[in-house]
Amino acid sequence: MVNDNWSLGQAYASSSSVKPVVSFDFKLSDSAGTYYVGFHNKSEKSSYASLYFMNVSVEKTSFVPSPVENVTAVPAADYSNAIEVSWENPTTSLTGDEINTADYQIEIYLNDSETPAATVDGDQTSASVAVDAPGIYTVTVKSVSTDEDHATAPNPSAVTTAWVGSHVVSVPYTTQFTQDDPTVAIWEMVDGNNDGITFSHYANTYSHYMEFSKSTNVYKDYLLSPHMVLAPGFYQATIEQNGSSSTSATPVFGVIKAGTFDVDNIEMLSSVEINLNSYSVTSDLIFEVKEEGAFQIVYGLDQTFTSNYSSLKVNKLTVQVTEVLPGDVTELTATISGDNNDTVELSWINPATMYNSEIPMSSIDKIVILRDNEELATLTEDLLPGEAGGYSDTEVPGGTHTYTVKVLDAEGKAHDGNFPAITTDWVGGGQSAPVHLKTGDGEFPGWSFFDADGNHNSNSGMYTWKYSMKKYMIEGVNFANDDYIVSSPIKLNENEIYEVTYFMSSPSGDNPSDMDMDVKIGSPTDEPTAYTTVHTITLPAALGFKNHSFYLAIGNPDESEQQSALRRVLAKADDATSAADLYAQAAKIPAAGDFKVALHAKDKGGVQMTEFHFAKVADYDPGSTTSIDNVNVNGVVFEGSTVYFDGQADVTVYDLTGTVIEYAADAKGKYTFDGINTGCYIVKVVSASATHTLKVVVK
Repeated sequence: MVNDNWSLGQAYASSSSVKPVVSFDFKLSDSAGTYYVGFHNKSEKSSYASLYFMNVSVEKTSFVPSPVENVTAVPAADYSNAIEVSWENPTTSLTGDEINTADYQIEIYLNDSETPAATVDGDQTSASVAVDAPGIYTVTVKSVSTDEDHATAPNPSAVTTAWVGSHVVSVPYTTQFTQDDPTVAIWEMVDGNNDGITFSHYANTYSHYMEFSKSTNVYKDYLLSPHMVLAPGFYQATIEQNGSSSTSATPVFGVIKAGTFDVDNIEMLSSVEINLNSYSVTSDLIFEVKEEGAFQIVYGLDQTFTSNYSSLKVNKLTVQVTEVLPGDVTELTATISGDNNDTVELSWINPATMYNSEIPMSSIDKIVILRDNEELATLTEDLLPGEAGGYSDTEVPGGTHTYTVKVLDAEGKAHDGNFPAITTDWVGGGQSAPVHLKTGDGEFPGWSFFDADGNHNSNSGMYTWKYSMKKYMIEGVNFANDDYIVSSPIKLNENEIYEVTYFMSSPSGDNPSDMDMDVKIGSPTDEPTAYTTVHTITLPAALGFKNHSFYLAIGNPDESEQQSALRRVLAKADDATSAADLYAQAAKIPAAGDFKVALHAKDKGGVQMTEFHFAKVADYDPGSTTSIDNVNVNGVVFEGSTVYFDGQADVTVYDLTGTVIEYAADAKGKYTFDGINTGCYIVKVVSASATHTLKVVVK
């Protein structure tokens, strides 16, 4: 019987040369009973139309709910190992029939698991799903019937999460943004101006980097590193990046507290600007953590590119613990003072920042002063960063000295670079003879150059004395006049005779000419122009290197015997017409003391000097020379006609009047008397470590 029950289900078939299979589903909502399946031809057909029923079957099927919709899956906001999943529940079955929430349940699956991670009732639209470990997950949400068949809706909804769980990486941390580095997933790429353009990750077998590649008018685009929980201390972040051929940009590189990034107000705890213009650049950021916490590294652009089609690639980031040591003092000076010029006053400005870093120094533990590379003093009191500091070194031995100032931390550590150092002028009293200097050994300590009229410089083509040829000689070129080279102070003793020797030459030129120079002696406190002339040296034009010597007599003896001894010494030293004439012209210093010796260039010309020798040759009394007769003095041995010694030494041979008979510089291991007359002689052997004198008899 036809009634409204036809509405339980219906299907339509059209005429065709094939035999269609027509099916439909219906739900029996009334009580059980007997029902009919009917077929009704609802439309009028043309003549000769026919409809055949080949087979009719009715069977029970499972109830299937429709799929859920609008599935979302986001990591838990507190970075715990959980996913917050939400969805919209179905309201009908696949047949379009209305359903109740009791007719189905929701099952949530993770990745490829066949077991649901969570199951909730049909009246719920969200769930928090725990995961075993941090990572990225595929979340599938299925609607499943609650009848005995538990039929599942086809084509369930699936979404992929962002990184789930902790965003913290351990330090030391390094990423090269490779495909197999899971931490790349927890880098944040910020599109700060919401223009749809920001950094992206590129990785294949051969290349891997974070890249920003667009035209101008893009800005506020950043990379944020994973979180790093750092203990108090110093850290170094190193980033490697490069730009394309047209890139001109200044990226920012800094550190922030994790989770505080604000694109419009970036509060960097520490940062550096990177000058990048078509080059690969490695940049370091050193920062201090004062309280334990989570931090992030920030890299990006807060300005526009200056040209179209620019790119910026980040290739590597490393974060590691580093040792940041105290900075250096600045403005180090050394002033000579004291009654005998034997005090050095050091002054400086204490460091305000750490070494190779802009990190402020909160305190200074200690400062060590070294004189000539030996520790002199340690300061621990009143050391304030950025404030003035100083030290007074009293009773400094005569000479030039190099002072070094080191700033150390509480553990006594300092950086491994060069420390501030300063070398003084001559300090204290004069050095005792012998004084033997060679420019091949470096600059003469305590010597100075004095341009009296101040008119000699490279612009005018006129020069004063200078070190040249890598310190292998002291030379003057194109002198006009009043140019001096001045020795360090030398101590001259009473009643002694000294030989002063210069090893000099006059260079050849287009118009060579003779050149005269005065030798002057004066007090260390006087200007060289006030010194007394004691000798004159004439250098013939184009003269090769040669010794030029003269003698100094110290004191004013009255005894004729001493005067006679002086005459004999001086007579042996020069081709004078008479000993008396030579004595009358000799340089005589009336009293002992400290003096400086100066060469005064009087003429226009040129000169070169490579060696200076100042040595005592005799007392006024010839009998005062050593009377040692043995031939072995502290390891210096005389046998036959040869003096033997260890190493290298200068050997000077005197007769008994104190006259230098022979002199050999830098003899090695021995010196042999060749062609010397028989008689008694005094031999002085001067090595780097000691001076030995012995009397020998040549037969």
